[in-house]
Amino acid sequence: MNIVTEGNPISKITIRGSKPSIFVISILSLFLLIGLIIPILVTFLNHQNSERFSYGIVISAILFWGVSYYLFKLLSWNFNGYEEFSFINDKIEYRAKTKFINLKKFNLNRNTAQFSILKTEMVKNNETLGNLVIFDGKNEVKSNIKIPLNDLDNLISKLLS
Repeated sequence: MNIVTEGNPISKITIRGSKPSIFVISILSLFLLIGLIIPILVTFLNHQNSERFSYGIVISAILFWGVSYYLFKLLSWNFNGYEEFSFINDKIEYRAKTKFINLKKFNLNRNTAQFSILKTEMVKNNETLGNLVIFDGKNEVKSNIKIPLNDLDNLISKLLS
């Protein structure tokens, strides 16, 4: 887990999570590959058996490729996902990104923003983890990456100063 702040006062925060195990990456990659190959294989076998065109093949291709797209987003987030908070004039811009895809984007009012910590039950290296929560009266953004509470306290005190 890595928190990078830029500027004084802080103009940008980038939070990167720790990488998952090679086992998790391997399983996700395997299911992604299977989901991509099955519709092509079924279409090829259908054509080899001189069967006529079937709408079931199209539906299964859409279904398998849709699941594969979701698995690609999940794999990409776990492998190189990060969250970015930009503090520009009177707004806070939140983006959840990976190397290939922008996953989420929210804008909050900086003047009415309140920072808080959502404590979780997760413990890593004898440190309790939590999420950064920013609320502006209308919208709420909760960080997806779990951060040690001490680091969150330090980050919020930097943001408020």
